[in-house]
Amino acid sequence: KKKDDAEPIPPNTRPPSPSPPNNQNLEESTSRQISAETLVSCINSDCSGDTNNFTQFIKDLRSKLDKSKSISINLPYLNNDNNGKPNTINIDIKSIIDIVDYVTLQTYDMNPPSYTSDTFTITSFKGTKPKYQSPLKKVDGSPNNIEDTVNYYKTNSNGSLEKFVLMVPFYAQMYNFDNPIDETSAFSTPASGPSIIDCQTKPDLCVPTYKQIASILSGKDKSKILSKYDQATGTAYIISEDKKTLYIYDSQETILQKRQWAIENNIGGLGMYSIEHDDHNNTLFKAMLGIKEKEGLGKEVSTIEKFNYIETVKDIPNKQLIQAI
Repeated sequence: KKKDDAEPIPPNTRPPSPSPPNNQNLEESTSRQISAETLVSCINSDCSGDTNNFTQFIKDLRSKLDKSKSISINLPYLNNDNNGKPNTINIDIKSIIDIVDYVTLQTYDMNPPSYTSDTFTITSFKGTKPKYQSPLKKVDGSPNNIEDTVNYYKTNSNGSLEKFVLMVPFYAQMYNFDNPIDETSAFSTPASGPSIIDCQTKPDLCVPTYKQIASILSGKDKSKILSKYDQATGTAYIISEDKKTLYIYDSQETILQKRQWAIENNIGGLGMYSIEHDDHNNTLFKAMLGIKEKEGLGKEVSTIEKFNYIETVKDIPNKQLIQAI
């Protein structure tokens, strides 16, 4: 079918796993195909066979790929939200860390609302107490955090973090409430929304970009907005003017803090998801470079202009890698 004729994928469904290629001339190890679905389930269950397949695949890929090409892998956060015990990440980091060029480490969506453990599909915001999506340190009610995740991979690799890139969010998680909240009740009150249908049909209303957060912070009623930054845990949030919406996000302060923490722990660098979610002043991207700006919308710029800005700052202080995805 033409692209315009493609049928939409129904919500909460996954595409079937690809079948192995029917080609006897391929080497056995390279003919094995591991779908994304299998790798996700492999994170939270015992599937050592696929662990070995993935390791062999990376080795074969490196041997057959032109040396001018780089290989990066994306690794999940350490999930402590399992009756107090971290889930096993069945990826043999020690066997592949010297083969790959970069390791992007997911440090966003670390404490999602209610979701299914097999598909990681969010099932409901309603009745869920808010959690921080990307805390630097452990927070009550938000067990998954960057520090525990990084320490896990440091212990289970060769001890070096020079190839690791911390991926931080340029978007917020939003929770709605029927009754007004304040800073003492925000994280202990079950949310009433948003609805899953809204998340599927209007993602900007469910997962606002930092650009939208900046607009709220610079609006005419900004003095009525409660804005909080907790340096002890590296977290930030704002409460709306009517006190019925909570936005949990990475602010300029949390990005600057995470950058400094990454430098102190000899981590290769920071990355973002994603560049077009930044405000018009590139506030969060500049914070990744150690530049503090006055938060505000500024003039409208396109995503292309944002990438052009990245090209002008390739000589980054402290040799911190910036990876735009």
